[in-house]
Amino acid sequence: MRSGQYNAANDRCILAVYLLQVALANFRVQLSVHLPPHKLFTLVYNVCLEAQRLCRQQPVSGLTVFADGSGRTGKAAIVWQDKGKWESMVVLTEGSPQVVELQAIIEVFRKWDKEPVNIVSDSQYVVGVVCRLERAYLKHIDNELLFVKFRQLLQLLNFRKHTYYIRHIMSHTSLLGFLTQGNAIADQLAAPAWQTPVPDQFRQAQLSHEFFHQSAKVLAKQFNLPVTEAKLITSTCADCQQLAATPIPTVNPRGFEALQLWQTDITHIPEFGKLKYIHVSVDTWSHAVWASVHVGETSRHVQCHFREAFAVLGIPHKIKTDNGPAYISQSTRQFFSKWGISHVTGILHSPTGQAIIERTHLTLKNMLAKQKGGTQGETPANRIAKVLYVMNHLSLTGNYLWKYDRKNPIFGLTRESIFLNEKIVFYSDSIGKSVIGMMKSPQQPSV
Repeated sequence: MRSGQYNAANDRCILAVYLLQVALANFRVQLSVHLPPHKLFTLVYNVCLEAQRLCRQQPVSGLTVFADGSGRTGKAAIVWQDKGKWESMVVLTEGSPQVVELQAIIEVFRKWDKEPVNIVSDSQYVVGVVCRLERAYLKHIDNELLFVKFRQLLQLLNFRKHTYYIRHIMSHTSLLGFLTQGNAIADQLAAPAWQTPVPDQFRQAQLSHEFFHQSAKVLAKQFNLPVTEAKLITSTCADCQQLAATPIPTVNPRGFEALQLWQTDITHIPEFGKLKYIHVSVDTWSHAVWASVHVGETSRHVQCHFREAFAVLGIPHKIKTDNGPAYISQSTRQFFSKWGISHVTGILHSPTGQAIIERTHLTLKNMLAKQKGGTQGETPANRIAKVLYVMNHLSLTGNYLWKYDRKNPIFGLTRESIFLNEKIVFYSDSIGKSVIGMMKSPQQPSV
């Protein structure tokens, strides 16, 4: 203290201490402060000595710990990284969110009391308290539980001998980095499972497109997004930008109802190795697709493909193919006759009469290329199955968004169109005949 500070302290004692006032009541002398005439004591007049604060304004050389708490669950969580692996500790406590967050900070100072530490918290309240509490005077407050936490924290800070640094971080940020990752882990440990934040519609559409790579129109209808936002998702997808649809200058003979006319053809995918022969059938009215992988393209493999397609889509009235040997063989003709199917072929050595199946080949190959990054290690059959799910369940043709109807197991794939708050539904009855119906709601069809 300086000389003036000594005199001021002396005056305060005389005014405040009752016993000193009584002792000096009849003592008629003048009081003053005199220090011994030594160089060390004369230094006191010019130098003010104060204890150095351990709280630093810049990060210290030490471990980085993330602290968070939730008043709903009473979980105080701390997270840190040890040798590249995330470690954590969760302590249960009762009280308000502020009490739980203070408990997390208390656990940090208890665990790392003999080394410097950096603390990251998404609570501005906690960061402000820790920055101001060191060597502060704590008065009593009405909230007893909060006062106990303040007193515990103050005691830990006053007896601490190593420096520390604490900073605030914004919660639920989409920025990348070590701090964001650690804070997100602490949030997940403190928050209840049912309260985990759900991505918004745009983010859900992004996640869906990363897995299925459906078109912008499907995303817009599926997630109720503006077309501009849906196009933004597809235009920023690196896998989709590598492939562009090429127009096929051919004709499109179609059926007028489901199961009336199919087009069938075989395409090759060399990366599948021995299973490179992909047999594909498409319903020309509903655009329902079935594809299967085979080791060849003989009549035996063609008939095997048709049996699988019949089991999934139903039995068509007519199938159109090219003039390949497998389709015009005697065995295949007998197969069609046995199943009661009319078989027609296009112009000899010309694929222009099968535009729908050719376009289906292109769509299937493009979708395989888009989904290649997320299907590493999958078998060819599994990869084709994922593509078929997108083409049959997440496809949009005109105003029709195709969905699956579990109530109609014979035909399986039901095509629905929203028009004037009504649904036009095409399905199969018990004998496999195509039926057209109108319904106000999916539960009450009227045929």
